[in-house]
Amino acid sequence: MVRRKTEKEDDAEVAVSTDTSRKAIYQVHQQNVLDRKLEKMKAQLEIPPDGKKRETRAKKPSLLPVILRCFGGEYIIAGLLKLVSVIIDFIKPPILRYIFCRLPCVSICS
Repeated sequence: MVRRKTEKEDDAEVAVSTDTSRKAIYQVHQQNVLDRKLEKMKAQLEIPPDGKKRETRAKKPSLLPVILRCFGGEYIIAGLLKLVSVIIDFIKPPILRYIFCRLPCVSICS
């Protein structure tokens, strides 16, 4: 006589098979990740067919792009104001000399 499985036993079997299939999928995924990392490492170590080693330069970290992204507009305005200030500082002595030379009571333009 064949014994029929109860509903709980069927559910337990499905849960076990689902759990094992998830584990199997996870293991395959982990293996694929490891394979990709290994391929990248091999590609970095391989010498190209022409025999010359590739020159790899590490990017130098820069704070400027981050600062511009955060405070871009404010720094641009501040830079323009500083530029105007430097230009005025540079032009101030000739302008003052021109003005004082036009005055009849000042005799510094001999």
